[in-house]
Amino acid sequence: MKQTITCITLLLLSLNVSSQQLQGFFQIATEQPSVVVAATDKLMATEFGQNFRATVVLYSELFNGKDKTTHTLGFFFEDAKTMEKSYDQWMNSEDVAKWAQIVNDADEDTGNFLARTIYQGGENPSEDRVFMRFTLSIKDEDFYAKAYAKFAQDAEKRDLLNKGSHGLSAIIGGANPKMTHFAYVGARNIPELLKKMEMIQKDERYLLFSKQVSQIRTIEKQDMVIKYKSWNERK
Repeated sequence: MKQTITCITLLLLSLNVSSQQLQGFFQIATEQPSVVVAATDKLMATEFGQNFRATVVLYSELFNGKDKTTHTLGFFFEDAKTMEKSYDQWMNSEDVAKWAQIVNDADEDTGNFLARTIYQGGENPSEDRVFMRFTLSIKDEDFYAKAYAKFAQDAEKRDLLNKGSHGLSAIIGGANPKMTHFAYVGARNIPELLKKMEMIQKDERYLLFSKQVSQIRTIEKQDMVIKYKSWNERK
C-alpha cells in the first residue's frame, strides 16, 4: 500500500487541485476484516494516528457483482496540502510499517483510485452507514456538474435529499479506464436507503435531469457499500 500512495501523491502534486477535498480509495480482498480493523485500531491509537490529518474509513462491499473486492479503505483529506503532509507522516512512520505488515498478510490488493470532490451535500454525513455508489463515465464534466448541482440543491429542499449525504467526485488517477467519476447516496440503514432510492427513481425532476445528461453520462456500475468502521471522522 505504501507504493500505491507514493504513486498517487506524485500524480496529485502535478495537478491543480490544491483547494478541493481529496479521497484516496484502496480496494482489497480479505476473509479477515477483523484483522484489518484490529490493526487499524492499534495504528490510529498511536501518536501517529492521533496526529494523522485524515478521516479513515473501512467499507464492506456488499453487492458489487463479479468484482472480487470485499472491502475498501478510504482516506479523506481536506485539500492537497493536507494530503501531502499526511503522506509525509505515513511514509516516515514505524507504526505504519508495522500496520502494513499485518494488513498485507491478511489481504490482497485489488485496485485503487484518487478522487476530488465536485459536490457534497446532505445533513450529518457521519451518521450514514450504508451507501449506494454509482460508477460513471462522463464526457462533459462541466455540463454534468452544473446539472447535478442544480438537481441536488433542489432535491435538498424537498423530502428527496434533505436527509443523509450525497455527492459527486471526479477521478484523478487509478480506477478502470471507463470510470471518470462516481456519485453516491447515503443513509443510516438499508431500509432507509432503499426507500430513498425508490423515491429518487420515481421523481419527475430526477427523470428530467437524467434525460438532460443521457448523451454525456453512462452509469457503468451501481453497487452498495456499508461503513464497517471509521477513525478520525468529523461529526
